[in-house]
Amino acid sequence: MFGEDVARLVDGVTKLTKAEIIGDGQFLPGSEHSDQDITDKDIAQAETLRKMLMAMAEDVRVVLIKLADRLHNMRTVSALPDNRREAFSKETLEIFAPLAHRLGIWEMKWMLEDLSFQQLDEGFLQDDFS
Repeated sequence: MFGEDVARLVDGVTKLTKAEIIGDGQFLPGSEHSDQDITDKDIAQAETLRKMLMAMAEDVRVVLIKLADRLHNMRTVSALPDNRREAFSKETLEIFAPLAHRLGIWEMKWMLEDLSFQQLDEGFLQDDFS
């Protein structure tokens, strides 16, 4: 019905979704930290980044769809329990907002950051803009 092109996009987005993690690591393997500092979450986060880069190499549209999906999820994340909402927001700040920036989609980057900061600090916008 939709063709092979759409099927490949759906497959790519599905693979990225399965690779996603909810983590709060502050650094990635290969940084100046010792091997003792590297956690399983850090390794999983690095694997998520690797899979996103591979998807971009095959078809950047897969990553664009994933960014749009993350933006939608950030708009509805308030329904999640506090710990999951916080982890999801941190992951958005650490992975998805920088990725949008690297792709030159600055408005999406700003939206992802604003939504994440709102979840991490509920007084963020009220304090800054009132």
